[in-house]
Amino acid sequence: MGNDRFQIVGVAPQGFIGTEPGEITDVFIPAMMNREAINSPGWSWFRIWVHPRTGFTAEQVRQPLQALFTREHQEQLKHFSSDTTKAETEAYLRERLFLLPAAAGASDVYKGSTAGPC
Repeated sequence: MGNDRFQIVGVAPQGFIGTEPGEITDVFIPAMMNREAINSPGWSWFRIWVHPRTGFTAEQVRQPLQALFTREHQEQLKHFSSDTTKAETEAYLRERLFLLPAAAGASDVYKGSTAGPC
C-alpha cells in the first residue's frame, strides 16, 4: 500500500465483509502499522476484539482491562489543559469499558442499547 510493504498473515473466509454492519472492508491492517497512532493522544476510534479462553467470563476479562484503562486515564490527566473543569476531569475518570457479544459486529447504531454490541 503506497510505499509501505505488509506481509499477508491471513485471509478471511468467503462471504466475510467486515466487522461493522453496513460497512464493507476490503483490507484489515493492524492499528500498530499506523505510525501516527502509536503514542499519539486523541486516537479513540479503535475497537478491540476479545475472544476469552474457555472458562473465562466477560467480566473476568473486563476487570483487568478496566484497571489498565483507568490507570491510562489517570496518566493522561497530566496532559490535560489547565482550563479543564473538575466536572470534565471527573467524567473522564468515570469512563468504563464494556464487553459485549460481537456476533452481529460492531455498529454505532447500537450505542447506548443493550440490544447489541457497540
